[in-house]
Amino acid sequence: MKGQVLPVKWDGVVVGSIIEPKVDNFDLYGKWVPSQSIETARFLELLGEGMQLDVQVGNNEPQIKGTIEAVPSIYIEIKMRP
Repeated sequence: MKGQVLPVKWDGVVVGSIIEPKVDNFDLYGKWVPSQSIETARFLELLGEGMQLDVQVGNNEPQIKGTIEAVPSIYIEIKMRP
């Protein structure tokens, strides 16, 4: 998915983007670029407290659904689920 940029949504709000996403088994990962918003700050705060958060990735339906288990830094890893 070279050159591709996909939005990462939490609670229906874009909290960042995944750049050049790759799939490895049941994981989706790539470079993380957070949005500058209050929602993103809350999203990162909850991850920092150890919560696992459900997200949707992509622009079109059906979107990729998954769970983030750790605070992303340069890269983000999303556990995909059906």
